[in-house]
Amino acid sequence: MVVSPKTIQGWKARKKPYYKTVYSAQRGAGSLVAKVRPDEVKEIYYRYKWRSSGGKETTHQKLVGTFSISGQSGITLAQAKAISQPWMEDRLQGVHVLEKLKEGPVQGMAGMDLDSDGLHRLIKIPVIPGSFGHMVAVYCEYQKNEKVDYDNAIKTIISNVVKPWPDLLTKKARDVSLLDLKKIIAKVLKRGINKRSNNKRIADVLRSYLSGMYRESINFDGDPMSLIHIEEEVFNLKVNLALLIKKQQRRTNVGARNLSIEELRYLWHSLPNCVHPVVVNYIRFMISVAGQRLIQVRREPWSSYCLSDTKLQIKDLKQSLEKFQDHIVYLNRPAMKILQEMRLISGHCNYPFPGFSRNGRKVEDDAFLGATAALGACKRVHKLMQTDLDPAVEPFNPGDFRRTCKTLMLNDKIDLKIGREGSNHVHNHGFRDVTAENYDCNDYEVTKRSVMTKWGDFLEREIINKYPEGWDQSVQQQ
Repeated sequence: MVVSPKTIQGWKARKKPYYKTVYSAQRGAGSLVAKVRPDEVKEIYYRYKWRSSGGKETTHQKLVGTFSISGQSGITLAQAKAISQPWMEDRLQGVHVLEKLKEGPVQGMAGMDLDSDGLHRLIKIPVIPGSFGHMVAVYCEYQKNEKVDYDNAIKTIISNVVKPWPDLLTKKARDVSLLDLKKIIAKVLKRGINKRSNNKRIADVLRSYLSGMYRESINFDGDPMSLIHIEEEVFNLKVNLALLIKKQQRRTNVGARNLSIEELRYLWHSLPNCVHPVVVNYIRFMISVAGQRLIQVRREPWSSYCLSDTKLQIKDLKQSLEKFQDHIVYLNRPAMKILQEMRLISGHCNYPFPGFSRNGRKVEDDAFLGATAALGACKRVHKLMQTDLDPAVEPFNPGDFRRTCKTLMLNDKIDLKIGREGSNHVHNHGFRDVTAENYDCNDYEVTKRSVMTKWGDFLEREIINKYPEGWDQSVQQQ
């Protein structure tokens, strides 16, 4: 028997406290009960029965913690189950749990129940109130409650903080030093010293998560509501130490590499000669839709495409749950032509741009294209550019498509008459003003369609229907 957290939260207070069972496991292991107090505070107890040597049966209970649906002012139901799990196992072995607890302290475990979105697992983090592990648990709950794409964040924290540093989790949060945090980052960077990797990017992402842990913990202590049931600060933090860690990558030069019109034209026409047709159409589609985010396009199934209305509905996972809304991409003529070609290749698959076997003869029915496919294509085309265009041409990667499209849209020499505001709407870039954040509810369909039509016309005029200088059209495979 399991009662949902929302049900527990909705139980009303009475003049006298009363108990209700919230979780019962195997027979004889005991159960979890909630005590609803007159002040509407819910306390979780572990309750079991014990038969003495004289044959008398008595009921015993142990306070697990104060219930909180978010876990910020107490413990969640998942955490209560994780804490009581060792006691239930002992009880099945015939142990008198309260007597065992008197012999020595038992370190609790807080669980984050992540199975709401199909993860179906329970991550256990050692939790001592005010410890670094408590900070991690609070931040993971914040991610789960506030962020759309929380599962990737929690996986990163588990693999780079929880598993490698178990001793640090039991340390008081105020006693964690800057050196301890730098060791966490250094261990991530060390994995990529002797090989090409994106560990600098992961290190910066992890730095932002550590900063978020401190921010949420400081906010928790700063909330007067936290003192209603706890008469002192839990973490007692004054400074966000993670902000003192140096970033590994400079974000100020994100637009340093963008392809020229000649390079983009060469890329478009040379792709069929060196990569799989799925990769060819994927890269061309990315350029046709003005460089939408790579992963968002790859993971969208055919059901997200409304070809009759020429639009693609993307779930923008970079947003918070509070501001979450689908991002609509309107499809121009080049994009629609590519999708019609992909219907012949992957119409029976779940995804328009599916993964394929190593020999390229078979596409996967239920798997989208991998992240490395487009990167490998860029490397191959770059080698051809060094031979045909310029030996000194700089390398590029799929992340540069978005910069290239943005730059060309705003190029005053080309003069597409799109403007910065129109390009921001197409790329779903936010506007930081009072009107945009609080009052403007327009979807800007007319603006987006106009921008995408102008961009499609530009591609047909300058890229698709023109070939690089000296290009032999007879060798192109399509």
